[in-house]
Amino acid sequence: MQREKKITEDGSTTLFFEKYNDTYHSIHGAIDEAEIVYINNGFRRANKNFKDRVKILEIGFGTGLNALLTALENYKSETLVEYYTIEAFPLEESEWNQLNFFQLVENREAEKIFQKLHKAQWNEMQEILPNFKLFKIKADFTTWKPSILDVNLIYYDAFGPDKQPEMWQEELLKKVSQIATKNAVFVTYSTKSELRHRLSNLGFEINKLPGPKGKREVLQAIKL
Repeated sequence: MQREKKITEDGSTTLFFEKYNDTYHSIHGAIDEAEIVYINNGFRRANKNFKDRVKILEIGFGTGLNALLTALENYKSETLVEYYTIEAFPLEESEWNQLNFFQLVENREAEKIFQKLHKAQWNEMQEILPNFKLFKIKADFTTWKPSILDVNLIYYDAFGPDKQPEMWQEELLKKVSQIATKNAVFVTYSTKSELRHRLSNLGFEINKLPGPKGKREVLQAIKL
């Protein structure tokens, strides 16, 4: 199941996954997209709401880009990040070794952190940095039964609703809603009306925010 490397417009890499006929990131810029959707709209907002500790649940570990950028954003912070991430189709080492994210960020430790993220054992809490702990869950989110509580931030990074529609159904979004704390932040790149309606029904306040290149708006939702 070798996934093919692609270069996006900001110079960062992504992978093409034939199973879904789609890339893991926007072709307009993998890092640019992740910085806006997940770091700026997600982690920075959650860090204001939950200063000492932020518990993150990511749906789709994928290339590890969101985890890397989160660890780097929190690099010198006193905030403790607990990062739980679910992935049904983990990359092989030969695939993630093709990715160049760490070469394009301003942190000399980025490559080492990226390697540790991918080499971390599954289904076991691992310390990536003193203030960043990672728990990778090898599972299909559609059948996963949540075993964690009090999530402050959700990175919803499945393939798009037109490519992976089962991941965007209300019953799956409900899983996330049930373990999210008050003022928890939910972020994703999709702003489809069905998604906004489902999240609203689950008690989220919906915000449409400016998106990265190639995407006019992206979504941020706050648990009321």
